[in-house]
Amino acid sequence: MTSYRTVADVTLALAQLLRQAVLRHEASIGHVEVTIMRPHRLESSGPRQSPTINVFLYHVQPTASLRNTALPIYQGSRVVSQPAIGLDLYYLLSFYGTGENETRAQTLLGLAVSALTAHPLLSEADLLAGRAPGDDARELELAETVAVTPLPLTIEELQRLWTMFPSVPYALSVSFVASSAVLVADLEVEPELPAHALGPRVGSQRAPHIDAVSVAGAPEAAVEFGVTVAIEGRALSADHVAVELGSQRVAVAGADVADDRLTVALDAPSLRAGEQSLRVLHLVGAELDGAVARASPPVELCLRPRVTGARVATRGGVSLRIGVEPAPDEGQRCALLLNEVLPADQTRERSARAYRVAVDPRAYDRERGELVVAADDFAPGRYLLRLAVDGAESLLRLERGRFDAPAVRLGASDG
Repeated sequence: MTSYRTVADVTLALAQLLRQAVLRHEASIGHVEVTIMRPHRLESSGPRQSPTINVFLYHVQPTASLRNTALPIYQGSRVVSQPAIGLDLYYLLSFYGTGENETRAQTLLGLAVSALTAHPLLSEADLLAGRAPGDDARELELAETVAVTPLPLTIEELQRLWTMFPSVPYALSVSFVASSAVLVADLEVEPELPAHALGPRVGSQRAPHIDAVSVAGAPEAAVEFGVTVAIEGRALSADHVAVELGSQRVAVAGADVADDRLTVALDAPSLRAGEQSLRVLHLVGAELDGAVARASPPVELCLRPRVTGARVATRGGVSLRIGVEPAPDEGQRCALLLNEVLPADQTRERSARAYRVAVDPRAYDRERGELVVAADDFAPGRYLLRLAVDGAESLLRLERGRFDAPAVRLGASDG
């Protein structure tokens, strides 16, 4: 198999993703063309009959982290490993309305950026979907997924970019980069005889790779502290495996690891709530803080804090004491969110009150495992309670289709 078509496949896949986003919103924005053209050819093709999104590949450069894979490996005169090169593909997305109305182009920009942000990885299925019917799917060889990320350009960089088209007026545009599009050379690798004896087992020689992270047994559930997560991927197993969340590591028992799946409980007190990166590590030895032999590329995970309870204290002024796991660290951004639950007979009389109050994580009482928040300024009533830590909000519990807990009642009679 060869992957000489990978660059074209990535371009076609991006255009197909944009077409799908346009079709989902066609009822509100009307018909929109998605083209793959040089900007000056697009301008010279005549007046546009409909708004247009144009995808243009303007620059290609090798992926720095994959440069060592670009040479074939020989044993004598025999090729035993195919050379591969990773390319970073730089795209200019331009947006055109009809007539003088620029808001249509701005609408298309927002639609395209949100669509690509929601679909940041191009899988093998995405690249195949962009091909025309009848193309040979067997020619596709994708070593990894291709990551698509926005490329921030300054005004000066954008101006220099558009000077490549001296006769073309500037159009509203953004740049994206598709990273690590891998091309494998079309060389035939000669088969080797199998080993007649196996040496000591040293674990997988491939770096682990994560495809998906979800709550074990409940794939659609949000990840909160204390749950067990299932990590699916490739080459996950080794003699010593750990999961790194942010800067903290959690050991994974051997019985919980397979090559394509592992499970780990996120209940270590050292973990931090919030948006952070997750990696699978293959360690050199059994020590959790030991050297890393191989590590997966990071994926983003939102670990939500868990509110274990809430009570009202009146000594020295009214305060809320909120049980929360894990304990927030100094430097983390914490906020208390309160939403009033109105009795049914008052829902038409007034709107429910809501409060968002910044909380100092140093107010955490480690002896009791409670976060202390002054509550003198809150109006009496029953409130649903959430805690946000570094952008991750604790979950509310459902009871008969309505949020019911955790909740606290504030009022003159509280004690």
